[in-house]
Amino acid sequence: IMFMMYLSVNAASLIMEDKKFRTYERILTSPISMRKYMFGNILSFFAIIWLQIVVLFGLLKLVFRVDFGSLLPHVLLFTLIYSVVSVSLGMAIVNLSKSLKQASSIAPLIIVPISMLGGCFWPVWVMPEMLQKMSSFIPVTWAAQGMEKILSGGSITSVSREIIILLLFSLVFFLIGSAKKRSFA
Repeated sequence: IMFMMYLSVNAASLIMEDKKFRTYERILTSPISMRKYMFGNILSFFAIIWLQIVVLFGLLKLVFRVDFGSLLPHVLLFTLIYSVVSVSLGMAIVNLSKSLKQASSIAPLIIVPISMLGGCFWPVWVMPEMLQKMSSFIPVTWAAQGMEKILSGGSITSVSREIIILLLFSLVFFLIGSAKKRSFA
């Protein structure tokens, strides 16, 4: 979960790099519209994350001999849904940053704490009650809960609440990531 977020920030940083090296302006002078450019970038971000997921599941199966059995399609589908949140968060972080260096600095300051609060490092139930309540306001918690339910034998329909909440998070992050910056100079 955590590494998907890091990868999505790095992938979204490619847009910032295009702007820095003026590739962005050259692309937009071509017949490609802004929507097509962004859509292509978002699809490539998904492709990068899905490559990471395929490699991870391949390693789990071949090297560590993990057998997901009939749960594999549910785990993969849920991971796809979470990848939407990761890409949206990456776009939001990059859009809120002024430079590539700033995006690279802000990413760990956001990703590591929400991963800790969400249960990537330890179970949420071991944290103080206040932190447990705070954790329900971050997407990692819902992703971890959904994954636990599925791996405990649940189907994709058993995590419909988690899916809806994750999609709402992705909508908010996507709106932040696609909002135009305004300068108030």
